[in-house]
Amino acid sequence: SILQGADVICTTCITSFDKRLKDFQFETVLIDEATQSCEPECILPMLKGAKHVILVGDHAQLGPVIMFKQTIMAGLNMSLFERLIRMGNRPVRLQIQY
Repeated sequence: SILQGADVICTTCITSFDKRLKDFQFETVLIDEATQSCEPECILPMLKGAKHVILVGDHAQLGPVIMFKQTIMAGLNMSLFERLIRMGNRPVRLQIQY
């Protein structure tokens, strides 16, 4: 299969658990726009064997869009990126963006 020979596989966080990827492990996970995904969403690809995780995003911009009141009440309306910052982790900011 094409996926078996690929060096890089691009997918959404949710789709990383698609049945077609069930036998894949991802040692390195890069999540773009990580501030727009809620924590459980970001954790999914990490459960596939991640040893290195890179979260890309701007926590001062749009956060996750949560439509269900129960989700908000459960405290799941924050991105993993934002939670890590609140815990004292300092993000690395790009000096030049292309």
